[in-house]
Amino acid sequence: MSRIGLTKDIILQSAMEIVDKIGAENLTLKVLADKLGVRSPSLYNHFNSLSDLHTALMLYGWKQLEYRVMQAAIGKSKDDAIKSMCAAYLNFTLEHLGLFNIMQSYNQHISQETIAATSGLIETIRQVLSAYNLSEKYEVHTIRVFRSFLQGYVYLVQHDSFGNSVSIRDSFNVGVGILLKGLKENENIKLGK
Repeated sequence: MSRIGLTKDIILQSAMEIVDKIGAENLTLKVLADKLGVRSPSLYNHFNSLSDLHTALMLYGWKQLEYRVMQAAIGKSKDDAIKSMCAAYLNFTLEHLGLFNIMQSYNQHISQETIAATSGLIETIRQVLSAYNLSEKYEVHTIRVFRSFLQGYVYLVQHDSFGNSVSIRDSFNVGVGILLKGLKENENIKLGK
């Protein structure tokens, strides 16, 4: 690939492929440059450092996940939308475990940019939840529970924490079902002031 065709998106796509294949800890500018068929200094036209690349890759990952989840929810409502969103989240993150690992560093780089990167996904979840007519406070709790389940579940899968042969996808679907059941019974849950 010539330098003329080298764009930030092309670099990020290649970096994502590398981290998904060999892990985030093995991503270097030299490895990335070799994959792209360029010299390492060419990458400095787009990124100031490896750390800068990692931050950009983290933001890129959240945007890709947001797009996938949003696409899954289009044309669906309530339970069907939530099941589709959760399945899309699981599928994306299992396809991109290396990228998912980098995405978890967003709290270490808090800025308006990182807040914006995750807020798109949260807003998509909020829009789907609007069909349930939740109070504002309960909606916040519900989003936190769904995020905890989704991110935590993938983290456990990523680290081979489920030690038996029972299908992880079946367990995931059971978890989503439990969350949906709880969502429908929200009026019975007492919330603090």
